[in-house]
Amino acid sequence: MADLLSIQVHVPVTKCESGKFLEKEDNIQQSVSKIRKIENSFKNPINSLDKGTKYSYLPRRKAVDIEFKNLVYAVPENKRKGLRYIWDSQNCFKNILKGISGKMCSGQLTAIMGPSGAGKSSLMNILAGYQCKSSAITGTIHLNNKPRNLRKFRKMACYIMQDSHLLEHLSVQESMMCSANLKLSEKMNVEEKKQLVGEILDTLSLTECKDTLTENLSGGQKKRLSIALELVNNPPVMFFDEPTSGLDSSSTYQCVDLLRSLAQGGRTVICTIHQPSAKLLDMFDHLYMLADGQCMYQGDIPGLIPFVAAVAVKCPEYHNPADFVMELACGQYGETHLIKMVDAVKKGKCLQYQRPKKRTNCEKEEKVNEFLASKDSKETSIVDDKMDDALISESVPLNNDLSSKETSQGEATSKGDEEERTTFAVSCFTQFRVLFIRTFMSIIRDTTLTRLRLVSHIITGFMIGLLYYNIGNESDKAFNNAAFLFFSLLFVMFTALMPTVMTFPMEMAVFLREHLNYWYSLKAYYMAKTMADMPFQIVFPLIYGSIVYWFTNQPASALRFLMFLTLSTQTALVAQSLGLLISAGTPLQVAVFLGPVTSIPILLFSGFFVNLDTIPSYMQWITYLSYVRYAFEGAIQAIYGFNREKLQCDQVRAAEEAKKASDSMQSVSNMNKIMKSHIEKAAVEQFCRLQNPEKVLESFDMENAKVWIDFLVLRITKISHDHWSCDKMKLFSQYIALILLLYFYKNETKDPFREIDDYKATAQKIIDFTVKGKGKGQVWNRLAEFTDKFGPRLAGSKALENSIDYVLEKMASEGLENVHGEKAIIPHWVRGNESCELIKPRRHKISILGLGYSVGTTRDGIIAEAIVVKSFDELKKRRNEIKGKIVIYNQPFVSYSETVIYRTNGASMASKYGAVASLIRSVTPFSINSPHTGMQTYLKGVNPIPTACITVEDAEMLNRMSDRKEKIVIKLKMDARKYKDAESRNTIAEIKGTKYPNQIVLISGHLDSWDVGQGAMDDGGGAFISWQALSIIKSLGLKPKRTIRAVLWTAEEFGMIGSSQYFNNHKHQANNFSLVMESDIGTFRPLGLKFTGSKKSKKIMRKIISLLSSINATKLQENADGGDVNFWIKAGVPGGSLLNENSKYFYFHHTNGDTMTVQNSDEMDRCAAVWTVVAYVVASLDEILPRE
Repeated sequence: MADLLSIQVHVPVTKCESGKFLEKEDNIQQSVSKIRKIENSFKNPINSLDKGTKYSYLPRRKAVDIEFKNLVYAVPENKRKGLRYIWDSQNCFKNILKGISGKMCSGQLTAIMGPSGAGKSSLMNILAGYQCKSSAITGTIHLNNKPRNLRKFRKMACYIMQDSHLLEHLSVQESMMCSANLKLSEKMNVEEKKQLVGEILDTLSLTECKDTLTENLSGGQKKRLSIALELVNNPPVMFFDEPTSGLDSSSTYQCVDLLRSLAQGGRTVICTIHQPSAKLLDMFDHLYMLADGQCMYQGDIPGLIPFVAAVAVKCPEYHNPADFVMELACGQYGETHLIKMVDAVKKGKCLQYQRPKKRTNCEKEEKVNEFLASKDSKETSIVDDKMDDALISESVPLNNDLSSKETSQGEATSKGDEEERTTFAVSCFTQFRVLFIRTFMSIIRDTTLTRLRLVSHIITGFMIGLLYYNIGNESDKAFNNAAFLFFSLLFVMFTALMPTVMTFPMEMAVFLREHLNYWYSLKAYYMAKTMADMPFQIVFPLIYGSIVYWFTNQPASALRFLMFLTLSTQTALVAQSLGLLISAGTPLQVAVFLGPVTSIPILLFSGFFVNLDTIPSYMQWITYLSYVRYAFEGAIQAIYGFNREKLQCDQVRAAEEAKKASDSMQSVSNMNKIMKSHIEKAAVEQFCRLQNPEKVLESFDMENAKVWIDFLVLRITKISHDHWSCDKMKLFSQYIALILLLYFYKNETKDPFREIDDYKATAQKIIDFTVKGKGKGQVWNRLAEFTDKFGPRLAGSKALENSIDYVLEKMASEGLENVHGEKAIIPHWVRGNESCELIKPRRHKISILGLGYSVGTTRDGIIAEAIVVKSFDELKKRRNEIKGKIVIYNQPFVSYSETVIYRTNGASMASKYGAVASLIRSVTPFSINSPHTGMQTYLKGVNPIPTACITVEDAEMLNRMSDRKEKIVIKLKMDARKYKDAESRNTIAEIKGTKYPNQIVLISGHLDSWDVGQGAMDDGGGAFISWQALSIIKSLGLKPKRTIRAVLWTAEEFGMIGSSQYFNNHKHQANNFSLVMESDIGTFRPLGLKFTGSKKSKKIMRKIISLLSSINATKLQENADGGDVNFWIKAGVPGGSLLNENSKYFYFHHTNGDTMTVQNSDEMDRCAAVWTVVAYVVASLDEILPRE
């Protein structure tokens, strides 16, 4: 420990809140030369305090002051009291921290002190952001007087734990280079990183041992290396947990001196310390004293004893002040004094005993700037300060979750800076590469993990090969051969499981330190760890398997040999992942116990000790949890399955067995020669009964096993183990679902989908007719003629009603049944003329589309100043600026469902604060300067104001003008008007069911559109594939058992008006509806179906869409999209919507671009085929689709 002695520490400067670089000087006004020295450092900035050590490449950071207020931290008190915890809802939390407040400044070494249980570690963990998921943390934490953004703060702080957790098989230089490659920008070249690492090692006196493995370092060297690893990216905040633990007095002094030097470089250094000596205590700049979760003192060290003497009791002479206040905190002088001190701290009395503060780093910089202000402005423009202010961009109190979502507070920064702050320093691939190389080197150098395993596989392979020599092709030794296969899998399993269980917990502490200090992501670490170990997990079983397979005379077949090796390696990989799961979730002692113990049921239910059919039915489900069962089953199949030729039977031994049988019978009865011959023949057959490999499979109840299922389950099991620790409940449910699926797969005596299989030929007939036959191109041509004839079809317009008449006439002439229009009362809104022009700061015509139900402006229009906001939150913050202005929303597109709320409620929200109109950025991820229209509603109680959508391009332009503080004036004129409600119709046609005519399968789309474009995509395509489905069934002469009804809705764009009235008219028949479907999200290349229904109906639907494999439309996703059929779905009717490749749907949605040009004839044919097959098969099943 004494190697911490005589260390000269040169620490890089950091930055103050304003971004300028800080120096260590205390009095910058002593001489002009010092001022000039600082000025020169700004002009040619270097991260250096000493001419002997220049940190030219070290990242420059801001200084950070941490302030917390009213911090309360509570933990469940009855957490382990079983059922009592469920009933006892009172007094079930214990307060660890009780409303404490304080401030820890940059440039100071702060000690958090207190007796055991006082809350020291809890406080530091909360400040560092590592105690952030408790539901019982309240209070606020501010950085530089602004609320903390936890994620970004974690990246700029480091936490150095009490024990020096290092990778033992790496040298000091290698460890430092790993840190540099992970924590510094990829833009830095290798030489720059090496130079930086060399500077830090030289500063911390580690240069002489840079080639020494960390396992050979002394305790003091390990402690300094731990600091050096975190110093690479120059963190402005450093946390140390008991840094002097385990060090002697001299090393302790040097360690604290090192921390003090780090603080003097402008950092905020915080550490917990238990009971320092008087000399050691005096080295700290700031003390925060805790007792029973409350602050009993905070301030500098010289003010401690006077404060205690004035408030509580005088410290005895020659008594260590640290020991005295610890005794006071423990209550040895009575609880009264402690209560007085806590109360005095809360009232701020401890401030009276603080010595005059030295000028802070930020204050020094202000003095420098005052001096430099007299210089030429060009000279004082020294540093382009683009350092991030995002560290403090989040305004969220410390309540339920300290890592809450971000807000938009703080100054705007560039996209590149924002990305750098919110992500790791290097890309995921670079993280993986560095960690892979590091892990691979550690494995190679670890003799226990690598060389011993290699030797054990080779020696055991030869030993087992000799023990079971040449038994693989002998029928009378088939069970011995099965034992060989089982032991081989057992050996491979344990040699992969136990080293992982033993070694990974030792590395876990390193991972926690590095991951919590934001070195790399969990994904990169896991991938590197798995991939680095995978070659060994594969090569070792291959070596073992190659030895024993040929020694034991297994079938000389390359395929069988490959299957055996594949199953062996899969078993090893699964065992390794299980080892990672156990060791990651439990301490080492528990992991060593759980490793073998968890293997007992896995082996017991593997099918070797007890045949699967022998296991009681109520315990058979356990066999599906045993991954060894699948490996053993696959190995038996690989050796004895796939029509293997007969095994050899030792005729000499068979004859001996026959003679023994006949002799034993002869001794009890007189036999003639014929009887003796029968007995001997039976004995030979019994002896050679396993000569047929099928008999071997039958003896293990594995004659119906499938190798591909065994392999698949092993793969899924590995994946489940790998991800279990990330989301245990989710993966557990998936794993159980897999087991149940396999259980039913193995035990079902009847195929529940046999009826659907009977429709395979019919489904293919429908597909061929639509995609290749007479139906090819029909739906596209029909829609093209329709849209060209009628164009857009706004609700209430003559164009819509004329188009309905046209469709009804065509349906009737085609011979469809029950063709009619069902009355619906719909709104009638007209857009009229509309225009928008930017007046200031320049003249520019703004393209707009008024929104549905919008009111118009006056005849002369509105001329008003505009204000640009990006969210409702910003609108609320700037509510005092809104009155009399036009509000422009420039909200980013996240998804349609999340973004459309600005179109729907934007006018109402703006009107609430006195706006005269609102213009909303079009809801689309892509734009070619075309506005998108759509529905909006006025909330109850607000004054309706004109509202319209503008293009993305214009919204962005106006936002840029606003950012430049340019005055924006807009002239808006809209003639929009709402007329009296009109009468319209839902368009209906059917094909009657032959067996259940009153039961309905409903397919639909809406016929109306907005008054722009042609309404071809939204929703002419959906309406016409529904019509086309009836036409196809009619053309092919198919007779469904249930009625298939096509409904083309009216006034969907104004809030599902037609469909809601249809539901109200027919909801009493809901039990007769087997399925309702709607296509209203495009008719592009079909992928399958979205479906909402019971579990059983989902299985049936999954089977139905498997009939669409010839057109690759077999996906089934949760939750149908159809708004028009959602009334029925909520009533319990199974519902579906078309799943198609509609990534560009919202490019054209509600725009002039919605024309036939968007539609593709072949894709529409495939969509019609999907619609027809699903509707016809569901309508033809014997039973209605099951419901919950």
